[in-house]
Amino acid sequence: MLSEFISTQAKHSLNIAGPSVLLDHVLDKLLPHISTAQFEVNLQAVFEGDAINKLKSGAAHLAIVTDDALPDWQSAGFHALPLGVTTFELVAATDHPIHQIKTPTLADINNTFFACPSSSSFCGIVRGVGSDGWPDHIHPRNIAFRCDNFASLLSVIKKHPALAYLPDIAIDEQLNVIKLSDFAARNQERINLVYKPSFSTGWLNQLIDRISASHTQTPSLNKSL
Repeated sequence: MLSEFISTQAKHSLNIAGPSVLLDHVLDKLLPHISTAQFEVNLQAVFEGDAINKLKSGAAHLAIVTDDALPDWQSAGFHALPLGVTTFELVAATDHPIHQIKTPTLADINNTFFACPSSSSFCGIVRGVGSDGWPDHIHPRNIAFRCDNFASLLSVIKKHPALAYLPDIAIDEQLNVIKLSDFAARNQERINLVYKPSFSTGWLNQLIDRISASHTQTPSLNKSL
């Protein structure tokens, strides 16, 4: 009701919740459709289960989550706008010695230090040895650093000689991808914008329509589908 009848001239508080790595990635895709004259944007960095709970309680208008949260948002009757796919890559700082090897293999990284999240960067759940999707049961690693937040993980691999298995949306100019000749595992996550649908034509639905229209005209958000 508020979305429908509040004046379009009024300034709305737009709350967007989701894991920090996902928020950082989608902002430059969402912000062009969000007028700062119309909206005050509040970013809430939380794990995706908490993001869906905020959506359920009305504390958030939009949630940015992966398909892991699909059962939660589907059971709540929410709608989702697919924003793309992120693929995990083995990375290291640009000055890491591993880059001196022309065609590296798994044997070349056996004694190399790894940095891993303590839990999944998206849902906050502890998953396997490294919680990053690496197949440790097949290719065990020398894990030297465990980080309880994504910012700390990025800081470690940029300042220390450590490798990490990261979603490609987090790779910047200070990191290089390492392509191993004998490693073909592909860990991917689909990214969604989740919202509570409304029968009204108010500002929230208008915003969703603008974002949706832009994604039917432009390539996917991610670097590799």
